[in-house]
Amino acid sequence: SHLKSLLSINVAQNRMSGTINGFMNLPLLQLLDITDNRFVGPIPESVGSLTSLLSLTLANNTMNGTLPASLTTLTSIQLLDIRLNFFHGKIDLNPLWRSLLKFNISSNFFVDDLNGFSLLNKTLSMDIALNSFYGPIDPLLGMKSALQIVVNNNSLCGVIPSAFSTATPSLRQIDLNVNLFEGEFPVLFGFIVQFISWR
Repeated sequence: SHLKSLLSINVAQNRMSGTINGFMNLPLLQLLDITDNRFVGPIPESVGSLTSLLSLTLANNTMNGTLPASLTTLTSIQLLDIRLNFFHGKIDLNPLWRSLLKFNISSNFFVDDLNGFSLLNKTLSMDIALNSFYGPIDPLLGMKSALQIVVNNNSLCGVIPSAFSTATPSLRQIDLNVNLFEGEFPVLFGFIVQFISWR
């Protein structure tokens, strides 16, 4: 390729189609945004070669498949947004994703528990709504820097931990609606600016 010096590609809101394989041979690429197009297919394993990548936005396409293991090797990534696609499987979160600030995988077909999510201790915003996550939300107590946590429309269950008030002191919004939570509403949630309904 004669474009190996490219740092940023933004083709959002077009009518482009095909796979994203052609973007994978750009070792200096820091930003890739293909939002609102017609791209298909999985994220290729070769995404791991984009070692300079800071922002990967694949939102609102018709991409599918499971997330490649090589995605977890992108240790500089700050924004990962793959919402509104057809991805499925489990989520392998890497403890080396220390710089990940925004994580949005909503409106896909992931099926997993939240056990690995405690690794996102620097993440400011996380949205996993409209998937099939299950089990308790206690692992989210590890998200010590979170400002926004959105987990609505899953199959999460159990009691909402009152420890959120001390474990996530910066939290300003948590969306828990349309899950299977039970028990009393934690009184210490009064510190949150916006608490969207739960049931």
